[in-house]
Amino acid sequence: MWTAPPKPFSGPVPRVPVTDTRDVPPNQRVAGKYAVEPLTEVLRAAGAHQMPMDLALAMAIREQSTDLANPSLAGGDSFRNPLSLAYPEPWMKQEPSLIEPAVMHAVERASAVAPQGRERQIQAFQGLGAQPTGYNERFKGQPNPYARAVEEIRERVVNVSPALKALMANVQAKLADPSTYSPEKLAAIGDTITRQVRHPNLFR
Repeated sequence: MWTAPPKPFSGPVPRVPVTDTRDVPPNQRVAGKYAVEPLTEVLRAAGAHQMPMDLALAMAIREQSTDLANPSLAGGDSFRNPLSLAYPEPWMKQEPSLIEPAVMHAVERASAVAPQGRERQIQAFQGLGAQPTGYNERFKGQPNPYARAVEEIRERVVNVSPALKALMANVQAKLADPSTYSPEKLAAIGDTITRQVRHPNLFR
C-alpha cells in the first residue's frame, strides 16, 4: 500500500463550498468545503490524459468526500491519493502523489472494456467482480453500482456546483516537464496515449 509522504502544514487550506441537494440519507451526502489543491490536481491530470474532468472529480468525491471536506485535515493520503488507487506499480510509488497514476489507471481499465460502453468503463476502475459489502448500497443489485454512484454525483453535485464548475473552467490541463519523468513513467504515458488512440470514445 502506498503511503503519502508527509507535507508540512503551512497555513489554512484553500477550500470551495459544495452542496448536495440529492434526496438521499444524510450520511450519503457529499456536501462540504473541499480542499482546492487535490481537486485541482485531479482536474489537471484528467485534462492532460483526456479523461472528462467532471467524471474524474466525481470519482474523487465518491472515493474521499469525507476526508477532502474535513476542515481538520491539511494533507495526507486522501489528498495525495483522492481516487484511492490501492495497488500502485513500482514507478508510481516514486511519484509525489498517486493522482496522475490513478487517472492513467482509469484509462487503462476503461480501455479493456471499451466496447461495453461508458458505464462499464467507469465501473472497471473499481472492479468488475462482486460488489464489496457496504459500497454503493443505494445501487445494490443493479448493474455497475460504482459507476451509477459516480454518475449521480457527476450529474447532481459536480455539474450543478458553481465552485466546482469554476475550478474546471480555470484549471490548466497539462503534463509536467517530461524531462523529469522516469523511463517507466514515460513508457506508461506512451501506453496511455496508445489506448486513447485505439479507443477515442472512452468515457463518452
